[in-house]
This record gives sequence, C-alpha cells and structure tokens, in this order.
Amino acid sequence: MYHGTLVERHGLDLAVKALGVIRKSISNAELRIFGWATPFLEQVFHSAREAGLTEAIRYMGPKSSEQIIAAIHDCDVGIIPNRRSTFTELNTPTRIFEYLSQGKPVIAPRAPGILDYFGPQSLVLFELGNAEDLAAKMEYVFWHPAEVVRMVGRGQEVYRAHKWSTERLRFVSLVERLLQGEGRSAMHVVELA
Repeated sequence: MYHGTLVERHGLDLAVKALGVIRKSISNAELRIFGWATPFLEQVFHSAREAGLTEAIRYMGPKSSEQIIAAIHDCDVGIIPNRRSTFTELNTPTRIFEYLSQGKPVIAPRAPGILDYFGPQSLVLFELGNAEDLAAKMEYVFWHPAEVVRMVGRGQEVYRAHKWSTERLRFVSLVERLLQGEGRSAMHVVELA
C-alpha cells in the first residue's frame, strides 16, 4: 500500500517498477494507491500500462483518515518509495508511524531523517531511490514473515516512544523553558537600562 501525495519525489514510479520485478516470483502481488489524482499519477499509469501491470495496480483515490486506517488494516505492507532529494533525505514521513500504529510492516528508504528514529531492526530499509533494492525488500517481506513480525514489534516500540501523548509533554516543557528564558533575558535588559 502507498498513501499520500502523488508527486515525483515520493517515488510511486519506483514502487511500480519494483512491483514489475516481484510479480515474476510473487504473481499475485498488487499495489494499492491512495491519494488525489495528479499529472504525475497519469505518468505512472502510462508506465504501468506499458509494463503490463494494470491488473496489479489498484488506484483507490483520496480517502478520509478513517478510511485510510481501514485500508492500512487491510494491507500487508506499507511502502515509502521515495526518490533521492534533499527533502527526502531529511524528512521522517509520518506514514511510517501510521503503518506501525496498525501493526503493519513498513518498507522505507535508508535516509538520515528516518535513521534518526529507526534502524534496520525496526523497519525494512532500502537504498533511497533504488527500485531494484525496493523490489528486493518487498520480496524479503513476503518470504520472511516471522522476522517481519518481530521487526514490526521493534518498530512499534519506536512509535510508542514518539506518540503525541509522549511528545506533547516534551514539546510543552521545551516551550515553557524557552518562554522562561525569554522572560529572564527581557528582565535583564530592563535592569541594565
């Protein structure tokens, strides 16, 4: 499953190429796509038609948050097939946490923004922008279900450590400290005047 903005940097075309590779050994593999139609999506569909993959791709359109939760529940694995760019190297996609919250494995790029939180023991990581490596990791998920279940458990530990209920307390504390520091600095300036 892929859900999100359907633009080139998010690499949906790489996911389609990877799907073409794995369909040779996993003939019933399919890719479900969720999001608003874009000109880039039309390019991806054109490539999929040329590769003979139309029956393996299901475009589901845009969905509400509740519908996405249900779709995640019904999928086997979530993919973050990003292309290499400055943005995708630094970004930590929230979709990773969405899949993990539902107990689903995630295939994500080995990028600094993701590695700040996750390691190879908690996500299936592929070389950023590499469709062949993405295909290899899709096959890995299919052929190693027991290891993937353990990996999801470790990924969920990271997810729980960064849930909003936990992060909220850290954020509020940080803001309070900053505000207190600004107040002291302002008082110090007044005392000097």
